[in-house]
Formats: sequence, C-alpha cells, structure tokens
Amino acid sequence: MGIRGKIIATGLLTAALVGIAGPSAFAAYNYGNATPVSGTCYENGDWFTSNNVRTHTSGANSSRISFNNTPTKGIKWYVRDYNSGFGHGTIFAPASNTTWFDLANGDAPTKFENVYALTSSGHQSNYSFDGSEQY
Repeated sequence: MGIRGKIIATGLLTAALVGIAGPSAFAAYNYGNATPVSGTCYENGDWFTSNNVRTHTSGANSSRISFNNTPTKGIKWYVRDYNSGFGHGTIFAPASNTTWFDLANGDAPTKFENVYALTSSGHQSNYSFDGSEQY
C-alpha cells in the first residue's frame, strides 16, 4: 500500500473509532431533583459545613445550585465528597442571583456536604441565603 493508501486507511480507522466512541465519550449531565436550600453564613467569613449528608438522586451525576437571595455581598459555595473530602465546583454568587451555577459536572460525589461562606466577611445587612440545589 502506498503512502496515500495508508493515509486514507488511517483516516477511515480514526473516523470509525470516533463514531464508536463518540456518544459514550460525551456523558450527559444529569442534575437530579431540585431540593430547597437555606441557611445563614458566619459574619466572620468562616466556612460552614452543612449538618446533613446529601445523596444524589438515582441516575444523577452532576450538581448545581440557584439562589433566590444571597448575603448582601454574595456567597461562595462548593460540595465536598463525604467519603474522600475532595471539594467540587467552588462558585461565587452575587446577591439575589437566580442563575444556575454548576458545582460538579459528570463527576459529582454520590454522598456530599455543602460548604459555604460569605464572599466578604462582616459589614453586611443580611447573612442568610435561600434557593434550590439539584443533585
């Protein structure tokens, strides 16, 4: 086989492999059921860990959060794998932001805790937040 034939054969093999691996190579993000979240951040800016361990909805592989209200200068948030302690997806949400923020896409831990803190400690009129978390 000449060089041109080898190039064509290699191209066809590559296309075949991409066609076979394509759909499985790009997993869909499944966020699961929405659950209300609310709480209060420490005024001094220390990180707070939620009191309950959350478990992903069957089939969910991702987490995200949306806030109705946040502290005056915002909140920072991530999810921590309950078993390994590894943190996923630190986000910074401004005040009263209803946009969905992705916390863990495709690699969300099955059991996790929410960890959050004020973006700027002290001197705020409100330390509370509420919204929804999908997991």
